[in-house]
Amino acid sequence: MPSTETHFDLTSNDGVPIEAHRWQGPTQRAVIQLAHGMGEHSLRYRHLAKALVEAGYVVYGNEHRGHGKGAAARDELGEFGPRGFGGLVDDMALLSRHVRGVHPGLPLILLGHSMGSFATQYYLVKHSDLLSGAVLSGTSALDLLGGALQSGFKLEDMNAALPDVRTPFDWLSRDAAQVDAYIADPLCGFTGSAEGMGSMFADSPRSAALSVHRRPGPGQQQGRVVPSAGAALSRSGSARCVEPRVRRRASRDAERGQSRRGRRRAAGVDCARGYSGEPEEALNSCGDML
Repeated sequence: MPSTETHFDLTSNDGVPIEAHRWQGPTQRAVIQLAHGMGEHSLRYRHLAKALVEAGYVVYGNEHRGHGKGAAARDELGEFGPRGFGGLVDDMALLSRHVRGVHPGLPLILLGHSMGSFATQYYLVKHSDLLSGAVLSGTSALDLLGGALQSGFKLEDMNAALPDVRTPFDWLSRDAAQVDAYIADPLCGFTGSAEGMGSMFADSPRSAALSVHRRPGPGQQQGRVVPSAGAALSRSGSARCVEPRVRRRASRDAERGQSRRGRRRAAGVDCARGYSGEPEEALNSCGDML
């Protein structure tokens, strides 16, 4: 199925330029909005976007504050700016509203990976009325990470648990070619500033520990998002199948005595499989944590 890649700009409510991208084919079952991780950019997800277009979805993604070509040109890589992580999350909501205007009536699913999954947790607290569902990939509860990520953390530190490392970024992927491509990419490999990292955790108990209730939109059933489950549970439209799949998997894992961390990982994989068809291949190059 042919896909068309287009690029456009939005302007945030505080005047920050937002780079955005769209991948689209002739079939439009729903819209997937991507939220990328730290120290990378949305165009690294081009292969995933094309796979989703092949499956009949329209795909959007924006560059977070402190990321992408624009930030590099302004010498702002890693800088979230005065509004910090909250501004980054609001940029995602701005793109969602744009998508809603361009594709009225289509379900909108937010897929956040790594730092993008943390942003998605915040998004679900503030803007869940814009979504039909969400997927968290490479995620955790924010309050479990705050101390570690605010004490001089660098992306290279993710290698600490790996034996016989080849590069400072072996944690990124099992695929050595993807690791090398990441290292060679001038828009990858940096860590967020200390101020930006601190802003990620300012409201972490509210976004990571609470079950969030939302008002249903037109044609939707009342539902809730449970960030601590490691996957956002959908309520309506094409994403409805994710909730029972996650619950069944979590129930089986509980019976087998698996750890909570293992249940979160299993649930996230099931959610991704519902949208991309081949998540392990499609997400392998995108990184495992931040």
